[in-house]
Amino acid sequence: MWLYDLFKKKDKTISANNVVSTSENTTDFNIEYLPISDTKTMIKSVKVTPGIQQHYWQCYITLEFDNDEWTMLITDTYARDRYNDEEASLRIKLPDLFPYILPNDLTMFLNATRLGGPGYNGHRDIKPSEISSLIQEALSIQSKRTTDKTICIDRIYAFNNGYADCACFVLFNSKKHYYYFKETGNNKGYCMGTKVYQIDESSYNKYKTGNYNRDLALNFILELPAGDWDWLSDERLLNILVEISRDKFEL
Repeated sequence: MWLYDLFKKKDKTISANNVVSTSENTTDFNIEYLPISDTKTMIKSVKVTPGIQQHYWQCYITLEFDNDEWTMLITDTYARDRYNDEEASLRIKLPDLFPYILPNDLTMFLNATRLGGPGYNGHRDIKPSEISSLIQEALSIQSKRTTDKTICIDRIYAFNNGYADCACFVLFNSKKHYYYFKETGNNKGYCMGTKVYQIDESSYNKYKTGNYNRDLALNFILELPAGDWDWLSDERLLNILVEISRDKFEL
């Protein structure tokens, strides 16, 4: 499924590949479970809040990366009876947008997975703060893999009303696509989030001359997580933006 298919919203069910690119509130995710036996490269593991059931003792989530695919391994340890503990694991394929997603969106996705343990209609209670480090780790790895690309053939950085915004155009299939990266907040030099808008050539030229009004940005596409990342050096992210915006807006 293409990323832009999500915006058609024909029904309530959202593919796991695209769930985090929308703010729609729903837990009807079609989550893809992968075989545990597959050999994966484990990156980092964190302890998270387990399912809300008394028999759960602890839960760990491990970030994995292999063959350009991001997955997570969820492992539950639970009390089978008073004297015996058991462990159950499941592996899920992460949305295609990962790691360019917000902790809240990834939390919603993970909390919608079935329990790794015995079940009984329980549910997870993972907190965004518990998995934010996994996103930061993945962003760092992704940035090291996709630097010095040529798809972004022009970029501009500027301070716009005190915010370190930027703009670029991407050449894709002989057509230019223009984007504005709007910093949503800044705490002592640390970016608190970035919203991406698709803009037209006229708005891009205004930005180049310092005459673009950031408050007039309309065609919102994607919100990126906090952090001082060089988003425009990442070819994969720019391709994702083109896919999202290609049929969403006719500019």
